Amino acid sequence: MARIGLLGGTGPEGKGLALRFASIGEEVRIGSRQKERAAEVAAALEGKLQAAGVTARVGAGENAEVAEWCEVAVLTFPYEGVETLLPPLRQTLAGKIVMDTLNPMELREGVFHLVAVPAGSAGQRIQEILADSRVVACFKNSSAKELMDLKRSLHGDILLCGNFPEANEWVSGLVRRIPELRPVDAGVLANAHHLESITTLLMNLNRRYKALTSVQILGLP
Repeated sequence: MARIGLLGGTGPEGKGLALRFASIGEEVRIGSRQKERAAEVAAALEGKLQAAGVTARVGAGENAEVAEWCEVAVLTFPYEGVETLLPPLRQTLAGKIVMDTLNPMELREGVFHLVAVPAGSAGQRIQEILADSRVVACFKNSSAKELMDLKRSLHGDILLCGNFPEANEWVSGLVRRIPELRPVDAGVLANAHHLESITTLLMNLNRRYKALTSVQILGLP
């Protein structure tokens, strides 16, 4: 078990991941700019867990408080917040695993497009800012709607990448504990760009076919 803090965790992705992590016994806290909003969301998530037969507590706090408390941070806010939210937390998150789930994208004329990031990807920019943290790009292709529905089994692979093998393996171990999911280590953080590109493809497929798509890599041992 680890203390997992979801920074910007009041949105759909943060809530969904908090539910899944709490349901497998991890200690979870929701972070937000507003502590009251985080507490509201945490209480609602506890209710969903109880309705699913899971007894678990979900804590709450401001982002800075949760960043201090956690052993592993999960970034679940819009990519646009990276430049303002992360620099003040550089020292607080030093030495910690930081799970990057962010996808820099925009919707133009009904089509999702990946937004170019000068660093190469969201994950690489986050690693630049949090130079002393161990950033792992992961859960970028996961549907928040699926994560939020505890009655729904998750299927597919969780592609992840980062420059610190031990951090990649820790995240892989977390993924393995979630039923029906398989981690696939995609190598170094430079590959985060490809993970983010896959998300734009999945979003466009979902929009075209009114579906919830996921990723599965065939041919691996």
